[in-house]
Amino acid sequence: MAVAAADEAVDESAGPLSASALDLARRSGSAQAELEAVAARHYVLSYPQAIEERTLLADRAVELGRTSTTAMGELWGHLWQCEIALQRGDLGALNRSIEEVERVAAQRSSPVGRWHTHRLRAALAAMTGAFDEARRESDAGLQIAERVGDVSMVGMCHALRIQLAILRGDTSDVPEGALPLMERGAPPIPILTASIAQTLVLVGERDRAAAVLEPLRDLPGRMPLGPRWMGTVGQIGLGAAAVGDAELARRCHALLAPIAHWGTGDGGGSPFFYGSSEYLIGTLALGGGDLDVAAGHFRRAVDADLRLGARPFVALSRLRWAQCLSRLPRAPAPTTPTNRTSPTNQTEATRPPSSPSVRALAESAAEDFLVLDMPGPLDEAGRLLSGLAPDGEAGPLTARELEVARLVADACTNQQIAERLFLSVRTVESHVRSALAKLGFSTRTELALWVRHHSRG
Repeated sequence: MAVAAADEAVDESAGPLSASALDLARRSGSAQAELEAVAARHYVLSYPQAIEERTLLADRAVELGRTSTTAMGELWGHLWQCEIALQRGDLGALNRSIEEVERVAAQRSSPVGRWHTHRLRAALAAMTGAFDEARRESDAGLQIAERVGDVSMVGMCHALRIQLAILRGDTSDVPEGALPLMERGAPPIPILTASIAQTLVLVGERDRAAAVLEPLRDLPGRMPLGPRWMGTVGQIGLGAAAVGDAELARRCHALLAPIAHWGTGDGGGSPFFYGSSEYLIGTLALGGGDLDVAAGHFRRAVDADLRLGARPFVALSRLRWAQCLSRLPRAPAPTTPTNRTSPTNQTEATRPPSSPSVRALAESAAEDFLVLDMPGPLDEAGRLLSGLAPDGEAGPLTARELEVARLVADACTNQQIAERLFLSVRTVESHVRSALAKLGFSTRTELALWVRHHSRG
């Protein structure tokens, strides 16, 4: 009953029902009954705000799963721990949990377990920019899904390839025949409908996308917390941003903004990892026209996704941040101690004087898009750069040299800069030497002072 109530998503009755069922199962003394009740409770709590209880349920499921009579019973807890690690932004824990899924699949000779292993590795590879690996893992999972004959497993593999196509801005990753099949045969699940809308935008059918999205416009505000809540609201919001529905994008942003500090795992077994939620939620703010709010999300997304190794989303966040800054008027820089701008008197919708230059962000993003093979975003970065006036902030430095110089000014070592920018230490050393030579300096201190002077105006 609890699972059915959660699937209906019309009220909050699933929570009390699942809690009551779990209490009864625990008192029964049956490990199998408790494991099944734990699974039902976890399903009901598949939304980001419930992470603390989901963590306890996952740990308990791992304990109970060791004596389970089924492979799925032993897999549950490890699969949930993958989602928890993703939500917490803990890449090490995520890799360890995937290894546990692989171990159980091998020990139990479980095709479904092997499929989950491929699914998770494909999603992780896509998140970190290893797109060829993501395709190989997804194809291996698809072969298993087709042998098993499970339509939902096949659909999850197709969903990853479609999201990869959207991420890269390239229709070649959309499986042949997938879009017509989705439009004709997909179950009427809102998250799938929103995904169809985004795919239609990718293939150039924006008007059809808007029509597909129209029946979902009132759903975000009335959908209770539960399974697919984050994914549904997020995908509707992304669809709204893609078709230019600013009002709907703003409503979705308002719902998701409180959870922006988490990663995108929610316990529901998403086929695709987006890295930090800051990027996704920033895209909604940008789609809603809230440029200063969006810029804040993208700034935080760069830091979070650098820690997570989510290179495509670092590059995308830099591009979106640049797009925000290019449309915001620059706030006047303080000239004397007496007129220094304070948080209480600064106009919110302006570009702070200390912001990175639009050109530096866009060029850095474009470099990564070229390396990662993301042709759609690369074209966007090129259009933005072609419309910019010459950047006086960089002086004689290239965008990458300026980016390195800023990190020198932040007292980062060459090793730290290399890790932040996904460069070798030798490359960082070359950029520092080049910047010093161009500016006629001999020390890092001089370079740092130059950066600070230019950031002030």
